[in-house]
Amino acid sequence: MASAPLPSGSSSLIPGAAYGKDPSELLSHLFLVGTVHGDPNGFRRSLRLLQFLKADLILVELSPFALSFRQAHQQHFQQAFRSNLEKAAESCSIPIKDGLRHPEITAIRRQISLPFEYRAASKYALRNEATLIPVDYSVFSRRWIETWPELISIENLVSLLSLPPHARSVESIYKAAASRIASDTQREVDRLIEKGKWTEKLWEERERFMGEQVLKALQEFWPERAVFLGGWWHLTLSGTTPTLRTILGVPSKRCYLLNQDIP
Repeated sequence: MASAPLPSGSSSLIPGAAYGKDPSELLSHLFLVGTVHGDPNGFRRSLRLLQFLKADLILVELSPFALSFRQAHQQHFQQAFRSNLEKAAESCSIPIKDGLRHPEITAIRRQISLPFEYRAASKYALRNEATLIPVDYSVFSRRWIETWPELISIENLVSLLSLPPHARSVESIYKAAASRIASDTQREVDRLIEKGKWTEKLWEERERFMGEQVLKALQEFWPERAVFLGGWWHLTLSGTTPTLRTILGVPSKRCYLLNQDIP
């Protein structure tokens, strides 16, 4: 069923008449689960939390383009990445096993693989007859994937291997995320925009697109327990750029972080 677009320049929920149902009723079945994409325990934690929430509809921060691209080309990129890393490690006089453990290198390996959020949601959906829908913005994903050849180039890998192998702990990121979700600041996206990687307009297009996709899925499936599973930033309140949480008006009591203790 087609849905009306979110109004430009507004971060408030669209009128219920546009969907034929009261949006507050639709959204009362939705939970937002924030992840740290580099969480080494993310797959297990995702399965546990989906089971706890008894999700029957899972909306994952992954675009249809990114999914199909990884399924078709993941092996090629992983092989090219490994070959280039071996050359980079040799250039830096670093054993390949140490290079593979470098946090910057680990992050790239995860980036070009299917994300744990999707893999966990797929496994959960098969076990529990739940519906799984990728809801991210393919235009945004395409822009990011276009950077992959440079990302896995020998020159870039040499540069990354020369950095001190210090990584911020995942748990400290979750702690900071909890604080950010409780505030109205938005430093993370601002930093990316300042670096010139993306434009504020593209970020806003992405958030609004995901909001539309989530609402369309809720309207089509009328789930008992719908779960959005994606990066924790989408659960923050809006600063300069509207976030998914602000667009959908989801209250804090229905926002979870993946590392939270659950009964």
